[in-house]
Amino acid sequence: MRIFKPKKINIERFIDLRGDLTVFSSRKNNFKIKRIYLIENKSTKVIRGNHARKLGAKYYYCVIGKIEIKVSHNNYKKKITLKKGELIKIDSRMWIEIKFLKLSTICLVLDNREYNEKEYIRKKEK
Repeated sequence: MRIFKPKKINIERFIDLRGDLTVFSSRKNNFKIKRIYLIENKSTKVIRGNHARKLGAKYYYCVIGKIEIKVSHNNYKKKITLKKGELIKIDSRMWIEIKFLKLSTICLVLDNREYNEKEYIRKKEK
């Protein structure tokens, strides 16, 4: 099974005097969205995520604030920081830990799977 290493993805932004328009295209990214949700923090001390998924992928988009995402699989480990307006894709089997580095941070998640607890890996492999 091939593991895709996460990397930041450039997202289309259009900026003019009226403001900013940020666009994510399902067709252009070959990604069918099944769920959309927001993760908001109340503390910078709490770690979210702490799981991997057997199937599917997710895009994480930092709407406001700053997020640190630790991803790992077997010997691969990487720490990625997302600032406002940055996007990353996390594929299946990647263990994730999300830390909000600023209060009032909001992370938008685009998911290509409906929620199914049986698809989640809750115990980190050593």
